[in-house]
Amino acid sequence: MRLICQGLVSLAALLALAGAGCGSPRLVWFTPDLASEDMAGLFTHPERWPLARSRVDVFKFYAQQLALTPEECPECGPNTFARLAAASAFSRLAEWRVAIGVELPVVKAQSCGADQAVLLLQRAVANLRSQGRSILYLAMDEPYLSGAPCGYDADRTASEVARFVSAVHGQYPGILVGDIEPYPALSADAIQAWIAKLAAAGAAPAFFHLDVDHAFADAHGLDVGPDLAALQRFCAQRALPFGILFSGHDGVDDHGYHDEVLAWTRRVASIIGTPDHSVFQSFTRAAGGGFSVPLNLPEDDPAILSHTRLLLEGTQILRPWPRAGAPGQD
Repeated sequence: MRLICQGLVSLAALLALAGAGCGSPRLVWFTPDLASEDMAGLFTHPERWPLARSRVDVFKFYAQQLALTPEECPECGPNTFARLAAASAFSRLAEWRVAIGVELPVVKAQSCGADQAVLLLQRAVANLRSQGRSILYLAMDEPYLSGAPCGYDADRTASEVARFVSAVHGQYPGILVGDIEPYPALSADAIQAWIAKLAAAGAAPAFFHLDVDHAFADAHGLDVGPDLAALQRFCAQRALPFGILFSGHDGVDDHGYHDEVLAWTRRVASIIGTPDHSVFQSFTRAAGGGFSVPLNLPEDDPAILSHTRLLLEGTQILRPWPRAGAPGQD
């Protein structure tokens, strides 16, 4: 993995990006829940997750954590920028040669235009620069699905996304902007048409991540296998890195989260093998309402079904080896 300066994409990054749609390199992403109470411990106690940490290529934060104050983001709990910086989160990630990713809302009911998303990104970038770090991956949070509550059709939504992507590339050319969309809330055909529409608008995603509501699919007897395989092929034909989110659902405890996500991981592996990007990410609300499931540490206590333990077990199933390392560290 080669280091790059802010605003420049290394040759290694470009080659890795072009090749990822063909299955190399495969990247492992890790995103703790927004308000998980021991997130800072990932950085202050790295000895509690050495093996899981060695398998992570991209650590993805939620933009709110990096850009907003505790008063502006009460749902972030203890995980706001000042506390993460105090825990040496950003210098630790640099030391471990792990890229920084950010998930950011671009078109959402509460903020339908691209301008607010750009402002949020600017704040996150400025904070990270104060720590000598930058963003490599930016994942847009389901803009296509979110266009309808804004009264947008697909063309208008794509226009807003293109406006955002143009602003990002103009200000921060080193950031790779990708998309997350949900399935089966959106059909496989609709997702393919959306990706093509983004490309036509000059905003072709640098990667695509699929958020599958597997509990809904199971409850309605939907066979997700053919659509997963079709989307994987579609992305591969376009050299577009294809990722799957390995996430749980609201109202479960750590035990329920672990079992649900591990079962989903086995299912994905049996259908499509190892995706280009394996994204172990929580956005789960606990029964009490906060975004705090599961605990992150430690990786090796049999009595604690932690997120790092799940990452270890999940990557053992998927086996995205050898660890490529995320391209183009800053």
